[in-house]
Amino acid sequence: MLSIGKTKIKFDFTFFAVVGLLVFIDTSGTATLSLIASLTHEAGHLIAMLLCRSKLRCITFYGGGICIESDIELLTFGKRLFIVSAGCILNFIIFGIGTTFFSSVREIYIFSVVNIVICVFNLIPVGYFDGAVIIDILFNRFLDYKISAVLKRIVAISFAVTVVVVTMVYCFIYNGKVSISFLFVVFYLILAQFIR
Repeated sequence: MLSIGKTKIKFDFTFFAVVGLLVFIDTSGTATLSLIASLTHEAGHLIAMLLCRSKLRCITFYGGGICIESDIELLTFGKRLFIVSAGCILNFIIFGIGTTFFSSVREIYIFSVVNIVICVFNLIPVGYFDGAVIIDILFNRFLDYKISAVLKRIVAISFAVTVVVVTMVYCFIYNGKVSISFLFVVFYLILAQFIR
């Protein structure tokens, strides 16, 4: 564990295991670009936290991503929404710049596309993904707590059912030929709705 000022930085073994596995199985370099885009996404959250004067407590790198702990719950509605959205906003900006000005440079174009995939993936409305946290912030702001809890559960279950149905249709279309990474992502998304 490292410390920068009052902020602790932790590296879980699973982080190194996932990075090692990705580097080992990735022959195209897309995994490396995905890792850089993910770090960029988290940098967006950190920049927003600094702008909003949020106090960082701990940054943990683990197999499922990066967890940033701060005093965000003490901030105003607008600041919380900005901080949670900032990672996706930065991914989207990189996508826009890369595809608009550098579409002829293959590596930058691919990195731009990877950024929009990371953006959309993080907007998924389940578990600890940014989409679920954004819904949580919005519902708690404008709805009664009990109604908010029920609606969040409906959104998460609807998403899980949609993922399962799309996976089954995909398997049917391709005669059961599905990549292991695709099944891993589906399993991860369904599991994510139970992690909070």
